[in-house]
Amino acid sequence: MRATFTPETTARVLSRPRLLERVKAGFVVVATSRGYGKSLLLQQRHQVLLEQGQQALLYACVPDDRRVLTFAFQLTRAIMRLTGIRLFEGAQSMYASGHLTSPVGLGRAIGQDLAEYTGTLNLLIDDVDSEEVLHCLAELAAQAGSRVTLVIAGLPPLAGDLPPGVTLLTDEDLAFTPEEVRELGLPDDRYEGWPVLTALAVRGKGHPQAYVLKLAEALARRDPELLPAALLSHWTRHTPPAVLQVLGLPADYLRRFARLGWPLHASAQGVSIPDLLRQAMLHELRDQGRLRECSEALADLVQETQPIRALELRSAAGDDIGALRLVRTQLSQWQRERDWTQIAAALERHFSQLTPSELLLLARAKDAVAHDQPQIQGALALAQHAQERGAPEPEASLLLGDILLRLGRLDHATQRFQKAVLALPPDSVERLNAVAWLALCHVDRGHPGEALMDLQGMAQVLRQADPDEVPTAFVAVAAASLHVGLVAEAAQAATQAYVAYRSNPAQLDTNLRAGLHLLRTLADLGEHSRARALHASFPAWGAHRWYAAALLGWQAHSAQREGRLGDGPGDALALALRAVQAARESGYETLEMQATVRLCLIRLQRHDYGDAHHLVLKIDQRAHSDPYLAPMLSDLKAVARACVLPGVARPAASQRPALVTPRETALLLDRVHSQGSQTALYGPGILKTWENWTPLPGTARVASSLDLGLPETSPVSAIRRHRLAIQTLGALDVQLDDRPLKLSARAVALLVLLSDGQRHTVEGVAQRLFAEASTGKTYASVTLNTLKKEIGRLMPVQEVLDLTPGVYALNAALDVRCDLNEIATCPPAQLPEVYRGPLLLNAPWMFITPQQVREQVLARLGSVPHADRLRTQLRCVDAWF
Repeated sequence: MRATFTPETTARVLSRPRLLERVKAGFVVVATSRGYGKSLLLQQRHQVLLEQGQQALLYACVPDDRRVLTFAFQLTRAIMRLTGIRLFEGAQSMYASGHLTSPVGLGRAIGQDLAEYTGTLNLLIDDVDSEEVLHCLAELAAQAGSRVTLVIAGLPPLAGDLPPGVTLLTDEDLAFTPEEVRELGLPDDRYEGWPVLTALAVRGKGHPQAYVLKLAEALARRDPELLPAALLSHWTRHTPPAVLQVLGLPADYLRRFARLGWPLHASAQGVSIPDLLRQAMLHELRDQGRLRECSEALADLVQETQPIRALELRSAAGDDIGALRLVRTQLSQWQRERDWTQIAAALERHFSQLTPSELLLLARAKDAVAHDQPQIQGALALAQHAQERGAPEPEASLLLGDILLRLGRLDHATQRFQKAVLALPPDSVERLNAVAWLALCHVDRGHPGEALMDLQGMAQVLRQADPDEVPTAFVAVAAASLHVGLVAEAAQAATQAYVAYRSNPAQLDTNLRAGLHLLRTLADLGEHSRARALHASFPAWGAHRWYAAALLGWQAHSAQREGRLGDGPGDALALALRAVQAARESGYETLEMQATVRLCLIRLQRHDYGDAHHLVLKIDQRAHSDPYLAPMLSDLKAVARACVLPGVARPAASQRPALVTPRETALLLDRVHSQGSQTALYGPGILKTWENWTPLPGTARVASSLDLGLPETSPVSAIRRHRLAIQTLGALDVQLDDRPLKLSARAVALLVLLSDGQRHTVEGVAQRLFAEASTGKTYASVTLNTLKKEIGRLMPVQEVLDLTPGVYALNAALDVRCDLNEIATCPPAQLPEVYRGPLLLNAPWMFITPQQVREQVLARLGSVPHADRLRTQLRCVDAWF
């Protein structure tokens, strides 16, 4: 256990209420250069919280906390010591429930455990020096909500890319104000703006650097055996005797430093000295010729338990050979735990000595911690260099394809994935995953048929593979199928991918682009509730600004599909504008153009034709250099021309319908020209994706049929289908076109009965649902009238119900989904997704009981592959299984 010791400090503490007020926010990051007093600020905030009677943990990271697994373990132990509650142990703990390795997964588990805590916990984390730890803490804060306030302190790189809502304090915020300078007693002409610890600024009379050099020189003359203490991260009374022995430190070294009157201050783990003073001591130790000897001796001692600290010691001592040898013993573990910050820092120091495989790993690490496009381009150049040096295949091609895809270099990415596929064994899961990425490239290039052909060659592997291992393949099948009009196949594959990601959210942490592809596909299929549920599993904060911009792009896409076309901040227009801005600020030109295409389509749907036409011209200027834009531009220009110029001759149909435009193009061209041939071109897929298209009423200019050259009767109305979704397992919920219906239990049961697609008589309904009543026909009629009244609030009743006298049935054109029916028809692998809990229509009059439903599910499982895993998932929602 890390010992804590609070010494008597000789350092004067400057009260800084303006800063203490700012760190009260829920999530604060203090990212400043060394010496600005961030540690002192956290200590003061900690003291204030304790005086207010609040629970507060001040935790200072050590070098080995760059390993996120180590950090998570130490943090959870410290929280349990503080609260006295075993929050992270036992069967109920998410943190203790599995082998979590990703930073986001660890943060999510710890945050979910803390969400069950009854009080408010204040976490103050100092000396954070890892992107992964920062992402872990961000996810923790997102999951714990108001249960936790979080203040993180570290060096300026910590502020590289923060999520929305985070309060950031930088050098400028923590630098001394003129009033604080006067309070310290420093004359304005002597104070050089040096933002170091208060005691050093005062005692050095504005020249702290010269002051600490004098202190170190005096120590070297009077008490040189104390100099090796600079190699310790913290000073405590409980420093292990073995450490004292190898450094030659006396057992009472801490007391002897206190007698010197140095500016010591308490930290979470013991006593810290200013970094400026530490460096001065190390300089003196080097001058005496003892630095390498002491560093190597301490490194040998702590190498097994603190490998990162040992690595720092060897590097500081100039032992490059020993440092690289140590790095190579740790690389596999760091890679498995995704400690990319540590990998990048460790390998970059030895760049000229790295093997091609190590160069490739360095490129992967640099890509993982990059914040913007220039940094990703640097990772790309490094990966290309590794491949030229002979890095192994297919790893090199897969990494290059991954980076090129994010940079928008679609044709080059396709070539890399093709090379990776050829290097992998036939009929292997690894090859299937590479083919899936190649197929997604084909889809983005406007060749969904070619994507399906590639995937068909791996069909046998896909059928035999565990869905949790190949979610990207199902995403690719769904996206490609939808683009060629195979809506049922697209929906089935999308469901498989959705179930895989929902049951194992860690897949999303390392495969965000495939997850975003799935979100778009679900939105195009009209599966908005599933898309929102999947979005909730995404990390609260991605490593790249690309992630934030891409997520805004999907939100705009989804809002447009749902018909949210107003001027509110959560509507499609505002989200698309934010996506364009976010992509532009981070330098992702392709992502900016994709968001601009989405913005153009939204402008068209809002009838803002002048703005849309201007955007088309802007996109046209870039199309020759951007492979993402080429396949969609002809469709987009045709739409814009058809809207702006009534009566224009029909333009040639695009032979390469692309991801964002087939629905809009087919719909608008068909409405403008009313010839219907576009329906034949795009197939039945547009019947599903047209459903969300509705004109926006009340805009400044609402297009009429005369405006667009339309006939008075649009052919679109003939194919519009409404969606009815009925959930009875785990919850009672009925949605009509994603809008809730407020119904009694009997009315829900009536809809369940009618969802079989049959035409029922009033006698049959009365016998099935009202057998206990003497006037069952009357009750059935009253229930039907109640149902009609509720449906009538949203749309004409005849669009949902068959109004033939004496017949109880749903409109044959209605798209109906009922979980009770899906239990009998869905693939067994989807049962955990469909069965969300026991049947809640648990009444004597119901024609099926909860136990009968359970037995039906169990019978369907039978001896299918992975049946045990499926039953485990079902047990999470119903202990009967």
